[in-house]
Amino acid sequence: MARTCPQCRTTTAETRCPQCGTDTDAVDPLLGSTVGGRYEILGQIGAGGFGAVYKARHTATRDIVAVKVLHAGTQSDQEMAARFIREAQATSALKHPNTVRVFDFGELPSGGMYLAMEFLDGRPLSSFLEKEGPLEWQRLVHIAVQVLKSLSEAHSRGLVHRDLKPDNIFLQRVHGENDFVKVLDFGIAKTVGDQQTAELTGAGVIIGTPAYMSPEQARGKGVDARTDLYAMGSILFEGLTGMPPFPGESPIDMLLRRLTEPPPHPRTALRRPCPNPLADAVFRAIQTDAADRFASADEMAAALQGVLDGERQTAVTERREAVLPKAPTPAPIPMPLRPRPPVADTEAATTALQASEVAARVDATLRAARPGPATLPAGQAVAVPPAPAAAPPAKSKLPLVVVGVVVLAGVAVATALALKSPAPAPAAPAAAVAPVPAPAPAPAQVQAQVPAPAPVPARPSPQDS
Repeated sequence: MARTCPQCRTTTAETRCPQCGTDTDAVDPLLGSTVGGRYEILGQIGAGGFGAVYKARHTATRDIVAVKVLHAGTQSDQEMAARFIREAQATSALKHPNTVRVFDFGELPSGGMYLAMEFLDGRPLSSFLEKEGPLEWQRLVHIAVQVLKSLSEAHSRGLVHRDLKPDNIFLQRVHGENDFVKVLDFGIAKTVGDQQTAELTGAGVIIGTPAYMSPEQARGKGVDARTDLYAMGSILFEGLTGMPPFPGESPIDMLLRRLTEPPPHPRTALRRPCPNPLADAVFRAIQTDAADRFASADEMAAALQGVLDGERQTAVTERREAVLPKAPTPAPIPMPLRPRPPVADTEAATTALQASEVAARVDATLRAARPGPATLPAGQAVAVPPAPAAAPPAKSKLPLVVVGVVVLAGVAVATALALKSPAPAPAAPAAAVAPVPAPAPAPAQVQAQVPAPAPVPARPSPQDS
């Protein structure tokens, strides 16, 4: 059975603490006591080598709070005491909802120190990674964006966390919202350019957790906001792949690999699918050179949120297309056809052509029967003198036959056209037309006149003779 020493908080199975000799079965003296005159200790939440965290109740407001106690045995270490006070001062100045709130701090009658903060009901991110392994990338991005918002406020005040890790990212359920983040433990937070902090940590002292520590921290060099972004990228890398970027058998192995090897790309070790832009953002955050990382927590948060929003929009579009029926393809709109001019019927045209041929043949027969004017070029006419009077020819029936044929041909053509031609379209209203000047009179031409045939004298009948 594991026991915790009520004096030095060492965990052991012995009935007597191997460190200070205190009876481990003894009752914790803080249980049931009132710390600072207003925090009633209800029970212990957890313990470590330097102190313990208790669940307490404010005697006036009755609110449940958490009280972090630094034991008297460790207060002799001035560096640890100074860090404890610094955590209280730094955290109490931060007001972002994703940062744990600190209400009060002070000194215990026994010589220890206490820190009163909001009570959190949930689990750290590390417990989810241990039990569930790699998480869904959407959940990781949701958590990381909240952490980056908390860091953004701290960085704006010149504070660098320096020990960001899954143990310090606490997840709880608040008003129906899952995975509401609280960033813990600003105990080793460093104010950039603060000489007092430099004296507390000492020159060349390595501060942080090796699995998530930036290369500049591993070298003991100066740190800035990009140090926390490296840690955030390492946490995302572990959340996607199941292991930190530079695993090792010992902390020294992790640090040496981080300093001598190029950072791996998350795509080479993914155990869950994730968008390429997210893998690229994580790869950028864990670059060895701080200048190659994101410049600020806000920039990194915007990049991660952009990936999440883009994937959500794509998913909404796909669901909408799957649920809604596809719109029918519109029928083509018929184009209005221009009215085509009426085409003469083939049979009527053929009949007219035959009639014109008959008329031409009749005309040629008449011209051959009597002399006439020479053929003239088209458009040219000459004056023909009148023919001398001739004796009246004998009567002939040929002209009557020719005339009858011509008349019959004309009647046939007219009848065929009347039967075959379509009904005339209604006349459109006449548009206003500008008056057209009358053409100039053409020069008078003298057309050839063909003398009428002389009357044919009647033949004397045999009775007359």
